[in-house]
Amino acid sequence: QLNKAAADLPGTVVLNISADLPFAQKRFCAAEGIQNVEVLSSFRSSFAKDYGLQFTDGPLAGLCSRCVVVLDEKDRVLY
Repeated sequence: QLNKAAADLPGTVVLNISADLPFAQKRFCAAEGIQNVEVLSSFRSSFAKDYGLQFTDGPLAGLCSRCVVVLDEKDRVLY
């Protein structure tokens, strides 16, 4: 739903950031019919920790939590 809604907004870019490697992300997007999305990997980076999105314990420790972050054209967080 988010991908479809964002595709109708001019100047909007959807970034899918996860600990998966880009080839796995692209395979997922293809299987789910997700288009117009840039995939980025947080593997071997501090992205999730730096933005407070990293699970710290349990079976998902180290992975990114799901969230939506909305930035303006100057990369300021709006939501």
